[in-house]
Amino acid sequence: MAFYPGADEEQIEKEVTDKLEQYLFGFEEIKKEKTHSESKPGQVVVTVELQDYVKDTKKFWNTLQHGLDANMPLALPRGVQGPYVNSDFGDVVVQMIAVSAPVVLTPSWKTIWMNWKTALRRYRPFPKSSVTADRSSRYLLPCEKMY
Repeated sequence: MAFYPGADEEQIEKEVTDKLEQYLFGFEEIKKEKTHSESKPGQVVVTVELQDYVKDTKKFWNTLQHGLDANMPLALPRGVQGPYVNSDFGDVVVQMIAVSAPVVLTPSWKTIWMNWKTALRRYRPFPKSSVTADRSSRYLLPCEKMY
């Protein structure tokens, strides 16, 4: 998974997805025919399946993440966040909620967000949800499937 804020689907495909796939296909442990990518404005998710002979999957996912960390920053456009390897399939982000505002938000925004998160937890358990922010005040709330 990688994020490229502001990029359209074509930019994501050409500047991020193609390069990620090329890198991933350098690993014989990855089944190329079972790999698929979903490029959307601002993000790409690449799903891979490992060859049956790979027994230590945790070791492979760690090797892959270290390789991506070492090789992709110079290959991808400036501003790309990630790529991130999610090998803990119990922690998959099933919903990302984005909130934007036309003005710079005050520090109280995080308090508002935390109150919202607390209210959501009462409705449906979100045991591994998190709130993250960078300089542009982006928050991430991974959550379980909502009904």
